[in-house]
Amino acid sequence: MQVRKPRETVCVDPWQRRDNGFISNLQLNNSLMNLYARHGDLIRARNLFDRMPKRDVGSWTAMISGYSRSGYHLSALLLFKQMRGEPVRANDFTYGSVLKSCKDLGCLKEGMQIWLCGEREICRELSFEECIAFSLC
Repeated sequence: MQVRKPRETVCVDPWQRRDNGFISNLQLNNSLMNLYARHGDLIRARNLFDRMPKRDVGSWTAMISGYSRSGYHLSALLLFKQMRGEPVRANDFTYGSVLKSCKDLGCLKEGMQIWLCGEREICRELSFEECIAFSLC
């Protein structure tokens, strides 16, 4: 049995192909951005994020959590503040990521303000405290 060489990874950039519906496909853009962020390619993820004509909570959360997971906590916090000025409501995952960044930065006052904001806004199956406790561990 022969072992084949793995294929090279191909960068999929929806902005290079304008004739196939990539630009307006929010789910595909979110999935690609999440893929880039999870693999540490935050530059490509942010370029895609910045060029998206429409963003939902998944778009914002993918970018914020990517920054938070990679240790770019200030970028996560600044992007969250930018999101607050948009007509998008954060979800439990967004709050969990940004609160982890607050914890790692030592921004307790900012973290408490964000926590109180999330406490007022979110209707959820899990309690907000359970979600946050899980995120900060």
